[in-house]
Amino acid sequence: MLGNDDSGAMGSWFVFHAMGIFPLAGQDVYLINSPHFDQVTIILSVSPIITFSIIANNLSNDNVYVQSAKINDKEWYKTWFRHSDIADGAVLELEMGNEVSKTWGIVDADGNPVP
Repeated sequence: MLGNDDSGAMGSWFVFHAMGIFPLAGQDVYLINSPHFDQVTIILSVSPIITFSIIANNLSNDNVYVQSAKINDKEWYKTWFRHSDIADGAVLELEMGNEVSKTWGIVDADGNPVP
């Protein structure tokens, strides 16, 4: 198509970025970042209906930093997840704050380094 030299890459990048995730090309990994919306739901399948929701609690113009995360109510210490973690349906819940977290994505609840 004339004038469509990126085949939708920039548009899809913005949608993922605004949702608060970034897919790594060629891998089944998504990086978690700061979303633009307090809640988003994606329909992964229509038969049966399977959804993936992202909820950003306390998101505001000041609270743009991820403080902690949960996937399906399980504490999530990594700054990434695999597609298999959400393929059967999931909720990614982020707690947002106004300062960069000094622990999330660095150590788990026991103080061990996060992979």
